[in-house]
Amino acid sequence: MARAGGSGGAAAADAVGEALVAVLDGDLDRAERGLRRLAERDSDRAILHLALARLYRRRGEIGRAIQLHQNLLLREGLSKHERRLAQRGLADDFRSGGFLRRAEAAYEEVLAGDPRDPIALAGYLRVLEDRGELRRATEVAARLARVSGARTPWIEAQRWCALAKAEHADGHSDRARKAVGRALRADPDYGPAWLFLGELEAERGRARKALSAWTRGSQRDAGSAAEAYPKIEATHAALGRARDTERMLRGVLESQPGDEAALLALCRLLAARGETRAALATLEKESGSAAASLAIEVERCRLLLADDDPAARPALEALLDRVEGDLRA
Repeated sequence: MARAGGSGGAAAADAVGEALVAVLDGDLDRAERGLRRLAERDSDRAILHLALARLYRRRGEIGRAIQLHQNLLLREGLSKHERRLAQRGLADDFRSGGFLRRAEAAYEEVLAGDPRDPIALAGYLRVLEDRGELRRATEVAARLARVSGARTPWIEAQRWCALAKAEHADGHSDRARKAVGRALRADPDYGPAWLFLGELEAERGRARKALSAWTRGSQRDAGSAAEAYPKIEATHAALGRARDTERMLRGVLESQPGDEAALLALCRLLAARGETRAALATLEKESGSAAASLAIEVERCRLLLADDDPAARPALEALLDRVEGDLRA
């Protein structure tokens, strides 16, 4: 069928615009009706069929989207760009439908023709992650970062750290160490990588190196500190340096007053040594007044109960009132 021109072309452009407005309005049924009429009137125009296939996928009609893309790929005369869009659309269909092996093969076909296609790389990456192909996913993520020029260091570190744990689970300790090293090169502030490096060092009997890794993790990433402190305490004890943990935690609180993870770790350490009153005094001094977090209030109740303090009951009642209020909020 001949392509429309003149006023017919203007009418077609208006119809495409109407379909776009319908998509933006979230009215996919109206958008489909408009695009289907256009595609029937101008069946040679591949871009209309490509748009229609993508609309089917957005509506969850994966089978229709796959069929439309496959029919397009059987056509003679598609431009190189149109063929690549159809191939990539088919790969996206397979991924959306959960056909991961077929999606992987389809993305590889797209990338064989254009290794720098960022959309195909992103789709390929998601498929590899869903299939648990962590090493390949990490390599593809690095390719995508180079192509897009938009690095996300913590995400890179997260992927390398996940790979390190997978390699370790498979018994490949050397590969795990290399992968966690890559994680820390990507983002030196990624605490979980420091924590895992400490575990790898501890496994090898290198307690001081493990201690160094856990300490650096707690210093660089506040979110990892709560997990790091018990490991640091146990390692100090094993090295005959039990008091070093207390000195370290007090140093953290001196430089960062109100650091909750350090405060809780210090109170638990003192309580474990039987110094419950000292733990309570430290908690009261460092946590302030009513602004204390729920975790601080829970710890205070534990300490009061451990000390058989008469204040334990009202503290528990206040804690329960607070929890009830949070649940109602």
